[in-house]
Amino acid sequence: MRKIITRALSAGISNCFCTEASNGEEAVSKYFDGRPAIVVMDLNMPNKSGLDATAEIMRRDPKATIVILTALDQRWAEEKLKALGIKAFLTKPFRPETLVDVVKRLATPVQVEMRVRKMETNG
Repeated sequence: MRKIITRALSAGISNCFCTEASNGEEAVSKYFDGRPAIVVMDLNMPNKSGLDATAEIMRRDPKATIVILTALDQRWAEEKLKALGIKAFLTKPFRPETLVDVVKRLATPVQVEMRVRKMETNG
């Protein structure tokens, strides 16, 4: 899954830089190391769930822009995530073009030109 997402974002967005995290703790650490324009976060992550990682990022940086990837059976988390300020959710499976469209819609033109990073696992 990670490789599909990285390929889709790199092909669909000019000057896109992607980095990956293998678990929720690493996702939080990488976010604060690099402050990416966009984060793509899977809810199903080891060590620290995507929900917990997202909550920590949003608590420490309320202006973070995070796209959530979720399975159908994880829709229960959507209300909690909306309360945290998350505006975009994609249910797996999804078309890579859909992810690119969502990222482009959320990012300002300057952010897209500077860099877009994503953090996601299960690839």
